[in-house]
Amino acid sequence: MERRLVLPARASPPRTGRFVAMPQFAEAVARLVEAGYSEGNFKVLVRCVAKKHPNYYLPVSLVPPVQGRDDAGRPVPVDILGRWLFGVPGYAGNAVFDGHSDPPGVWLPKEAPPEADEMFRSLQPEF
Repeated sequence: MERRLVLPARASPPRTGRFVAMPQFAEAVARLVEAGYSEGNFKVLVRCVAKKHPNYYLPVSLVPPVQGRDDAGRPVPVDILGRWLFGVPGYAGNAVFDGHSDPPGVWLPKEAPPEADEMFRSLQPEF
């Protein structure tokens, strides 16, 4: 039987949850700033690496069920942990990425499963 996490479609405000520090991304964020980009691009950096982590693809069921929509109006399912955290078009994710903090990190809502913490702590930036 497939293991599936059951999560709320919209979790508690993330900054009332827990902060997962990601000091391993400090140099990558500094390089972004040196190149003239904003620390706000931290989320993009993290998502690129997270898509290679197995926890990103853990199946989830949302209560109530929700989905996003692409530019053509087709449904985009929110059916894996990565999409629940990062979001999809038409559905804001439940994680807040803070590239301005020292060290950079991610705010997770209290409902986020431990697999999310594990994934973010284990990611390594790609240069």
